[in-house]
Amino acid sequence: MFDKEGCIDTLDFNLNIDNQKNTVFIDSIHANCNSKVYELDFVASGASPWTIYFNKLNILDSILINSPISTQQFSNGIFNFLEAKDSNGCMYRIDSVVVLQPFLNFTPFLQTNYVELFAQQSNNRYYWYQNNNIIDTISMYSIKVNGDGEYYVAIIDNAGCTYESNKLNIEFPELISLYPNPASKATSLLVDADFDDFWSYSILDMTGKLIEKQVVYQKHKLLDISNLATGSYNIVIEYNKDLKKEKQVLRLIKE
Repeated sequence: MFDKEGCIDTLDFNLNIDNQKNTVFIDSIHANCNSKVYELDFVASGASPWTIYFNKLNILDSILINSPISTQQFSNGIFNFLEAKDSNGCMYRIDSVVVLQPFLNFTPFLQTNYVELFAQQSNNRYYWYQNNNIIDTISMYSIKVNGDGEYYVAIIDNAGCTYESNKLNIEFPELISLYPNPASKATSLLVDADFDDFWSYSILDMTGKLIEKQVVYQKHKLLDISNLATGSYNIVIEYNKDLKKEKQVLRLIKE
C-alpha cells in the first residue's frame, strides 16, 4: 500500500469475501386438506435469513425464512410474490403469481326424503355412491333414490381435496313400493324387482278411469301428483320377468 509520500507498507492479513448468489423460488405447492391450508416449499440460496415480500389483495406483506429449504403455510387467495432479500441486503426478483383455490367451507351432510338424496349446494364436483359403487358423477347436490342400499356422496373442491358425507342406509319394505304415501305433491314409485327391459304404471281413480300411463326403463319414477284431486287412487305396475307377466296394485292416498 502506498501513501501520498510514496512510502510502502504491507497489509499482512487475509480478507475472505463469501458472497453467494441470492436466489429464492417456490419448489412445490401442497394442499393440506385436513387443515385447509396450502404448504409452499421455498428453496433459497445466499446469506440466510431471507425476507420474502408478496402482495395479496393489494396489501404488501412478508415472511422470514431461516433455512435454504423451508415450508410455509398460506390460506387460499391470489399471491403475487415480488422479491426476496438476504441478510447481506442482496435483492432477488421473484415475480411469481400463485393462485390458491378455496377449500370446501362445510362438511358434507347427506339427507333423504326417500324420493331424493340431497346434500348442501355448491359449485364443486359431486360423486354419488351406492353400496360403495359410484353411480352418478353428473348430478350435483341431489339425486333420485335408486332402491335399497347404503348411500353417500363425496365432494371434490377446487383445491383437489375430497370430503365424504355421512352414510345413509335406505331400505324399502317391498320390492315394489310407493313413498311417501299419503302424499300431496309428489311420490316415489320404486320397482326394485328384476324386470326385462321396462315396466309400466297406470294411475286410475276409484271408478277405474285411467288418468296417466307411462313406460319406465329405470327402477325409480318420481310421480307428480300435484294436479290430482284429493282422494284415493290405484297404481297398477306391470312388467315382464323371464317372459312372464307380473302385475301389482298399490293404493295411493292424495292429500
